[in-house]
Amino acid sequence: MDKILNIFKDVTNKRFLNLFLDYGVKELMPPDKFKEWGTDNPFQGEEIPEFCKNLDKHLSEVQKDFPNEEDTYLQFPKELQLISLSLSPKYFYTFPEIDKKTGHTRVDVILNLVEAANQYGVSMPLPEYRGKDYIHESGLNKEFLLEYFPDDGFSIFKFVWTLMNVPELQRSAEFIIGTWHRIDNNPEDIKDELFSNVSNELLDDEQFISDCLKSGMNNYGHPLEYASKRIQKLYE
Repeated sequence: MDKILNIFKDVTNKRFLNLFLDYGVKELMPPDKFKEWGTDNPFQGEEIPEFCKNLDKHLSEVQKDFPNEEDTYLQFPKELQLISLSLSPKYFYTFPEIDKKTGHTRVDVILNLVEAANQYGVSMPLPEYRGKDYIHESGLNKEFLLEYFPDDGFSIFKFVWTLMNVPELQRSAEFIIGTWHRIDNNPEDIKDELFSNVSNELLDDEQFISDCLKSGMNNYGHPLEYASKRIQKLYE
C-alpha cells in the first residue's frame, strides 16, 4: 500500500510541477520580460527590477515555509531556482542554511544546480520518441527552460555569474572548487570570473590553493595566477 501511495504521490507531484511551471512560473516571471532584462542588464547585482515584484513576494513566502512545509520544493523547483538566482544574488538566501529534511546546505543546492546546468546542452529526442516518463539528462524541464535560456552553452550559467556577488560564496572553498569542476563544456571566461571574485582571504590561504591544485585545477592559470604574491612565491 505504501508503495502505491508513493507512486500516486510522485505522479501527482509531477503533474502539479508541470502545471506550476506552465502557469505559475510564467505568471511570476514572464519569459519575454526575463529575456529583455537579461539583454539590457546582464549579470546585475542586488536590485530587483519592477517586473520581479510578484516573484519576490512568492519567494518570500517560500523562505518562510521551508522549515515547516514538506512540499516547499514544489513551490520552488529547480527551474524556478535557476530563473530567480539569475536575477539576483539575494535569492541565494531563500534556501535554508541547512535543509532539515535533506541535510543539504545552501552550497550543496547550488552545486547540484551547476551540475544540472552542465548537462543542459544534451539534446532532447523528438517529442514522438519521448516516453511519458521522459526526463532530460539534466533532471530539468529543458523544454520549459528553453523559453528562458537558449541552448547556447552559456546562458544557462547566468546564475553562476550572479552568485559570484555573494560574499559567503566568495569565501567558500567548496563553492569555488566544486563549481570549477562541474563546468566542463563551457567558455573559460566563467571560470576566470569565478576566480577573479574569490575573496583575498582565500587567495592568500595556503590550504585553499593546495586543495585547488590537488583537485586537478592546474590549467588556465587557475589558481596560481590569481593567488596572492606571497602564495605565488611559494610555488616558484
